[in-house]
Amino acid sequence: MAETFGLVSETSIVCGGTRVGWYSEKIETLLMDGLQLFRPNVANRSVLLKPNLVEDLPGPVNTNSVLVGAAARCFLCLGAGRVVIGEGPGHQRDTELVVLASGLKPHLGDRQIEFVDLNRDELRKVHLKASYSGLGTLWLPRTVLICPNTRCLSRGWTIGAPAAQTFLKRA
Repeated sequence: MAETFGLVSETSIVCGGTRVGWYSEKIETLLMDGLQLFRPNVANRSVLLKPNLVEDLPGPVNTNSVLVGAAARCFLCLGAGRVVIGEGPGHQRDTELVVLASGLKPHLGDRQIEFVDLNRDELRKVHLKASYSGLGTLWLPRTVLICPNTRCLSRGWTIGAPAAQTFLKRA
């Protein structure tokens, strides 16, 4: 048994069985089981899901749209007032093309979930609380700042990002 020094882990590994069956109907149940371990307080809050949409190519280049849709539904079931999927692909600048090619479009319309192109979102100047980078400020998409519950989705892993806000203060 590992020594925890009184700390609570912020990581959970939820096994979904074989890789072939991972992106199936049961993914929503697996995600919900994992999320409920942490009891996220998202009631009436905005949640930003940031999948990894890179190219308009088929195959495992982009985060699977089934995972993104399931995550959105899970946060809505947990009481989120609003779920936004935000992405700003760096390789293919036609974000609409990437959304269509990734299979994400049906997950947006069927669930009334917003999509924001972070490459074209309004920018806000944010002063940094820490000076690790030597920069005094960053320009960040408005959507990232107004959604206190940001989750990055990549290759089946969910990574909480609210800790990044510790280093930011609003301009």
